[in-house]
Amino acid sequence: IVLPAGASADDHFAAGDLAAVIAERTNLTLVVTAGEPQPGDIALKQVKEPLASGPEAYRVVVGEHIEAVAADAAGLFYAACTIGQLTGPGGALPRVTIEDWPAYPLRGLQYDVARGQTVETGWWEKLIRELARCKLNAIMVYGENDYAFRGFPFLGRAGTFTPEKAQHLADFARRYHVQLIPQFEALGHASAVLSSKELEPLREAGGPWVYCTSKQATWDFLDRIFAELVEQFPDSRYLHVGADEFEMAFGKCPDCAAKVARVGLGGLYAEHMNKLNALGRKHGRKMLFWPSHAGPSDDLSYMTIANAASLQRDCIPTEWIYHGPTSYPEIARYQDLGFEDVWVSPAVVCFSVIWPDYPTTYRGIRGFLRAGDARGSRGAMTTTWEWMHGALAANSLLGMVYAAECAWSLGQTTTADFERRFAGWYFGVDDPAGESLHQALAVPWPDGASGALLRNQRLLTELAWAAPATVRRLVIKQPQLHDVAPSLAAVEQAIARVDALQQRAVRNAALLD
Repeated sequence: IVLPAGASADDHFAAGDLAAVIAERTNLTLVVTAGEPQPGDIALKQVKEPLASGPEAYRVVVGEHIEAVAADAAGLFYAACTIGQLTGPGGALPRVTIEDWPAYPLRGLQYDVARGQTVETGWWEKLIRELARCKLNAIMVYGENDYAFRGFPFLGRAGTFTPEKAQHLADFARRYHVQLIPQFEALGHASAVLSSKELEPLREAGGPWVYCTSKQATWDFLDRIFAELVEQFPDSRYLHVGADEFEMAFGKCPDCAAKVARVGLGGLYAEHMNKLNALGRKHGRKMLFWPSHAGPSDDLSYMTIANAASLQRDCIPTEWIYHGPTSYPEIARYQDLGFEDVWVSPAVVCFSVIWPDYPTTYRGIRGFLRAGDARGSRGAMTTTWEWMHGALAANSLLGMVYAAECAWSLGQTTTADFERRFAGWYFGVDDPAGESLHQALAVPWPDGASGALLRNQRLLTELAWAAPATVRRLVIKQPQLHDVAPSLAAVEQAIARVDALQQRAVRNAALLD
């Protein structure tokens, strides 16, 4: 691998990472050197003139030697990633010319730590590395009581983020052109934090779900929290403040109720969000937030849209729609209201269930990101939620990579072709139609009656986690539970599919355990 004399540390890192990928895929050992490329060499070079297709773009030409050029370090890293993905057994590459650039400048994945996950440094390094190689450039941490703070030593669930872990992973991610973005719930979803007795005075009307926006102590606390998060995640240009699903407990205490009498619930919401935005600016970060959706009453529903005239709009709503509808008029609505941008946030649909719903995941990610691109959105932040009740983060990897695929190229090929490429890239399995991976990971349950119970993931979760009396009631109500023999046979079929794929895998086979 040949670099120009005086190449930057970033470019040396890209070359070294490419050498590692090729070694993993082919057992060939490449050295990184300076000079002029010879036949068979890989030449990586930053050029001074910007490529016409914009930032992070690159060009790869495979001829007598392989030449990759880009106008910035991230683009050259992505060129190296593409070369690694093109490299077949024995080091062969097809003769091809590639001009490539991203659809979205910000290509992110939200990782839900809060629901029982831990932060194991080795797993996070692998996740960052693999998603960066798929050209993702942001990972947002969804945390509730999942950060440790020097100023509040009673906070921080065991096994999650410490300042040292956060800074180590931020440093690691920087080399891969990834920013780690912290998210801290600063309106609702606050129970994990406000359950601490030390923070009892900040609770709205005594309940821990929502912060009391009328208490100055709330704002002193959030100011100190944001200051520490900025220190722990120094490369993030953003700070996500949560702010969804607060409506049922908002504006209840005497002080807040008095304000509501003067300015209405919408006015109190706007005041809270504007104060959060001011704190973000104070700490040098752009505020991201979840916009308000349906609440318990009309005046507590869609409060972001209803009160936009009172909101500061130099911030970014991350609109969340997970079910994969046919259209997304919400994007234009937020743009017309004057927000600086609106990011699209679909989901890998695996919410407290054992197996992801991949058909909905594919449809939702592809459709929402295409709609956002058509309207000029500049950020795509695909979410994950609730890896609990038997859900495993690793089972969602296929969806995470699909999010990266669509954020870069809008899912221009079929999902079958994506699955074919995923099988080759991640497992080293030649799966021409993508069928083996599809049947093992995307839709493992057989069609027809035998797989019906297994496709009902909510029912399976209830059976696995409910109390015995509840399970007995479910069995009585559900005719398909009266004879589980077909379902057990379908489970054996699904396991056999995974086993068959695992036996063919030449790398990362442990994921299929």
